[in-house]
Amino acid sequence: MTARRQNAFNYLAAELISAAGAGISSVLFPLFLLAGGFKEDFLGLLASIGSGIAGLMSLPASLVVARLGYRRSILIGMVTGVTVSFIQVLWPTSTCLIATQVISGCFSSLSLVIHSPYLVENAGEECGTRILSLSMAGVTIIGTVFNIVGGWLPARLSALTGLFHPDDFGAYRAGLLVACLISSMSILPAVMLKEDLSHRVASRFRFGWATYPWLTLAKVTVVSVSLGFGAGLFMPFMNVYWKTRFSLNTELVGIISAATAGAVGLGATLAPVAERRLGLRKAIPILTGLSLFPMYGMIGSSSFRSAAWLFLTRTTLVNATSPLRMNLTMEVVESEHRPLAASVESLAWSLAWAAGAAYGGRLILAAGYSLLFRLSVWVYAWATLAYPLCFGLYPPGGRVK
Repeated sequence: MTARRQNAFNYLAAELISAAGAGISSVLFPLFLLAGGFKEDFLGLLASIGSGIAGLMSLPASLVVARLGYRRSILIGMVTGVTVSFIQVLWPTSTCLIATQVISGCFSSLSLVIHSPYLVENAGEECGTRILSLSMAGVTIIGTVFNIVGGWLPARLSALTGLFHPDDFGAYRAGLLVACLISSMSILPAVMLKEDLSHRVASRFRFGWATYPWLTLAKVTVVSVSLGFGAGLFMPFMNVYWKTRFSLNTELVGIISAATAGAVGLGATLAPVAERRLGLRKAIPILTGLSLFPMYGMIGSSSFRSAAWLFLTRTTLVNATSPLRMNLTMEVVESEHRPLAASVESLAWSLAWAAGAAYGGRLILAAGYSLLFRLSVWVYAWATLAYPLCFGLYPPGGRVK
């Protein structure tokens, strides 16, 4: 195995371990906050702060990566993320949660900027969609398993210790501490990254404003804003939606979270197939457009089973486009501009997601979930049109300028 392929392997290993901890946290953390007396609007605020700060810091993060190199940037981001997670679980006051969410957003921007360029450069450009699909599928499969673990963990810890009720604040905290310990293990494979390509990035990445592909970056921004806002409107609240709308217990919430992660992984595995069958530029709007129908069906659904199947179908179709979108962004710019393109995509998506989360939390309290889903359908409908308008359905003779 070459040094670059070994880098890709170690980076994927770190991602998978982090996904295990995140799988537990994604189920328990919203319930932990609700049990602690916080409301949905505060959950939306936290989600918007983390995503918004990560987006705002993505452009400076690209410069930090160019200066420090990939390896050190990855390590700094992972260590900070684990530390912040411990602090949030141990001291969940509103001030502490907001402050740590700001810190988390600052440092998570490093991983947003690094992910696609690092994997594509180490695995090879010819494997772009495949390595990104493998990363996404692996992360979501692990997330699926640990979503289930997160659902039953409070009950098991409660039975084991006898200190708290399974749906108690203390049970959620204990489960989250287990998640933090698992996430901390992701630092080990990150330490094993050996060959650093940062000298290549640092030597290429300069403030040559006139040479930047501004039109292409503007197109990336348009589609990222549309998708980010649409996802931010409802995705941070889905676990709360299942629990409050259908009166599910924590274990069932964990199962539906696991099924959601499984749908994400299934979508990721479909991405290379869709690219071969439809072509990169046609597959993205077609799959996004198809996802509108199950999302629309959720608006009036009163059955948990039908709502769950519709949501999982929508999740599969939308997430089949994720590796394709990342690969398209890497394709439409020259290699020296990839860190910048990744940071612009992250900035646009994160800020829009943050705006969607902040607005979505208030909209739920004011009008419920039906209007929220209806608005999401319209936003994704615009995104379906935006891709062919910005990038066309067929690749040009050269790169998009």
